[in-house]
Amino acid sequence: MSVPTPTTPKVAIVALTLALLSGAVSAEEKLAGPVASPAAATQPARPLDRDGKPIYGAEIMTEQELGGYRSLMHFTKTLAERDALRAEHRKSMEKRAAERGVKLAE
Repeated sequence: MSVPTPTTPKVAIVALTLALLSGAVSAEEKLAGPVASPAAATQPARPLDRDGKPIYGAEIMTEQELGGYRSLMHFTKTLAERDALRAEHRKSMEKRAAERGVKLAE
């Protein structure tokens, strides 16, 4: 099975937006936000993207969303396109965090 390659930043942004809004996260997860646990202190640092940069908002993303984001970053060819994708992703995560009343780590 082959994964379609985004040809423009707009295609990648639309694909990411659709993935985030497709209902992959249940209503309960959207309302509940992140849950602190004793194991949280021992968890590794935030996941990294293709360029080794931390994925902004990873703490409020599902594993499916993280995988989709990584795929989009992998198939985005230029640094400029990836930077545009990161900027749009950041806006989406800030909106989600505001809806949940969560403060995201920088």
